Amino acid sequence: MRTTRPTPAALRAEARLLSTAGIILLLIGFPLTLWLVAGALAENGISPILPLAIGARRSLWATSRATSHHSVW
Repeated sequence: MRTTRPTPAALRAEARLLSTAGIILLLIGFPLTLWLVAGALAENGISPILPLAIGARRSLWATSRATSHHSVW
């Protein structure tokens, strides 16, 4: 099977796209996580499991994505 190597321009475009997506997720995810933690710490607040479950899911997804992406190379 013949494979083609990605061009430097394609790699730069992919890096730019992933960086932009990461910044957008950070701008949404970080304040949301702080808000959920504040709600969990408040008296009569939300369940403390909710921020943990949301944060863990995001971390597991990012880890699995990075692992699967690097195993192809």
